[in-house]
Amino acid sequence: MPENSTTAEQRAAQTIAALLPDARQDISVIPILAAREEVLARFGAIFQPDRIASLELAQYRDFLKFENNKHWRGFLRRGVDARDIEALRAALTDLLDEGAPIAGRIDRATARVPGLSVAIATAILHIVSPAKYAPWSRTSAQALERLKLRPKFTRDATAGEKYEAINAVVVRLAERLSLHLWDLDTVFQYFVAGPTDEEELDEDGPQPPLVDTLSEVLHLQKHYTSQISNGAMRKRGHFVTRVAPKYLREFINPLRFPNYHFEYEGSNGNATCAKVPYVRIYSPEEAPTVAAAYSLVYLFAADGSAVYLSLNHSASESGVRANRERVNRARSLLLEKNFRARGLKFDIDLKDPRGQMCKSFEEGNVFAIEYKLPLPDESVLQEDLSDMLHGLYTIYHDGETPALAAPTPPSLQYSASGSAPGAYVRETPSDFSAAPKIAPPYSMSECAEETGISEKTIAEWLRAIERKGQAILYGPPGTGKTYAAQRLAKVLIAETEGFVELVQFHPSYAYEDFIYGIRPTPGAAGTLNLEPVPGRFVNFCRRARGVNGACVLIIDEINRANLSRVFGELMYLLEYRKETIDLAIGVPFSIPENVRIIGTMNTADRSLAVVDHALRRRFAFFALAPNYETLRKFHRAAGFPVDGLIGVLNRVNDAIDDPHYHIGISYFLRADIADHLPEIWTVEIEPYLEEFFFDQPQVVTSYRWPQVRDKILHG
Repeated sequence: MPENSTTAEQRAAQTIAALLPDARQDISVIPILAAREEVLARFGAIFQPDRIASLELAQYRDFLKFENNKHWRGFLRRGVDARDIEALRAALTDLLDEGAPIAGRIDRATARVPGLSVAIATAILHIVSPAKYAPWSRTSAQALERLKLRPKFTRDATAGEKYEAINAVVVRLAERLSLHLWDLDTVFQYFVAGPTDEEELDEDGPQPPLVDTLSEVLHLQKHYTSQISNGAMRKRGHFVTRVAPKYLREFINPLRFPNYHFEYEGSNGNATCAKVPYVRIYSPEEAPTVAAAYSLVYLFAADGSAVYLSLNHSASESGVRANRERVNRARSLLLEKNFRARGLKFDIDLKDPRGQMCKSFEEGNVFAIEYKLPLPDESVLQEDLSDMLHGLYTIYHDGETPALAAPTPPSLQYSASGSAPGAYVRETPSDFSAAPKIAPPYSMSECAEETGISEKTIAEWLRAIERKGQAILYGPPGTGKTYAAQRLAKVLIAETEGFVELVQFHPSYAYEDFIYGIRPTPGAAGTLNLEPVPGRFVNFCRRARGVNGACVLIIDEINRANLSRVFGELMYLLEYRKETIDLAIGVPFSIPENVRIIGTMNTADRSLAVVDHALRRRFAFFALAPNYETLRKFHRAAGFPVDGLIGVLNRVNDAIDDPHYHIGISYFLRADIADHLPEIWTVEIEPYLEEFFFDQPQVVTSYRWPQVRDKILHG
């Protein structure tokens, strides 16, 4: 063996050895290590070569379930393609034949049975011969790459030949460490992904300064990959979705914002990592979603060259021209109000020319402050944040952004003297009042026409909402869940005083944001007083009392938050609507009879199975799937032929073979689809397929744009 290979293996062994104590204490690693002997005994007996002739499909599929194999996620959605038991038995008999070379066995077995990937095949080999064969997956490949142990291969090397070389390296590494191959594979997962999220963030620990958080994300941008399980990207997500929102909440909430609710949200991506992560500050009344609304956003350039603090109005369905007009009006308003901040820029460059969201943020920039490494001092960042908050509230309350179905809000005045920069005082005139606003008519037939859902189904859903009081629309990305929820809400409030509000849940959303919390407010002589402050849902219910008509709260992406923690006592009231209980803070609370809740859930983000059972039985659940007739109808007027696109989407979704992960149609609901279809496919669809079919690259290759272009465009 060459000397450099030996040295590399020694260094890798030292790296893993140093990691072992922490890995063995990680809450995601402990149960996998503990399950080893149970899993090897149970499935080792089933997959013994002399028993393969009696193997049943049910036994094979039982092994594919994570709840049974306790080690490998994602096997089931790929392995269910195996439907021919005789072909499966023949493939496994060949795979487990120790009289033949391993490379050929793997290549023949995986070619013979659909869905029998290299990852599944090597897991079975490991189950039968745990000291001889290492399990192999994308995570294992990433671990060897980072340890500089991945062998080099010729371009025509088969999957079996690659595994044969890789297995030799992993077995030697396990021997150096005196580790079981099952345990080493588990440590590989920890090495790549890093500590489990619950371990990463000490909620009670010291909050890092903003300058450290922003700097860390910029450094991590230089290690970008679309794989959301990658260690660097998980760490980036930790800072963007948890650390930064927590910092902003602690910095902004003590400022004087009586009776005003703010939220802080970070985005690291969904099924794949976003090239440009962001953290935004917004009023849920004025900006319920990131699109088509003003907010203050930290935007990280794709190459890690800069982070922008941007007053932003990202583009919406109204298009580029309408959005540009809004941006120009906001700039004019701020200049009229003598808005001042340090080093304002009209243009920002997020270094992702093909990204639609990035383009939307770039075109939606009103003003921005640019930061490059090394970042300025913490005090400068805080002063900039206060100044830009001033600009945001000027736009909200002196501009043209009324809250959804709400009376004109009281004025919010910036205190220019007698308080610190960024201190704002909301002043409510004593005689403020507003006449009830009646929602326009909106029928079930109109809802059916706009959503593509049958009127019969809509009627059933509405009856369920009235009976239960709350429901969740669930489905894969791009199926129009939020759009359908908004249309159902319009039917519920039609021709009444009712209103609709929308809130978006995210990982840092808490009970204190939704129900009730204790927040510091300035007192006399510079002291801080701790006062109870109602959260979003309590304020919503207060507003709904006495209203003649249903009041609907839409909770977008409801499963992204820890629902049991966010809802708290609300779990009881969702079932017993007529009851009154004391909240943890000692305040009596009940849900008005006219309140309805509609949630949306992306099943590709978190499976329906992980939703708390007690919560599931309190909601009605409505499934949404890709509706190709809606896509066909949308493009009929524009003259774009979609039969080819629908045919390809059908084949892609058949290959995915899991309705929770199907590709929806909303990616393609654009009037100018002909101009943007290649870009949509290459930067949105292909990364999603790469993530899903990580161990079946041949499937991804068959659906890349050059391979499907003619089928999509010409049928």
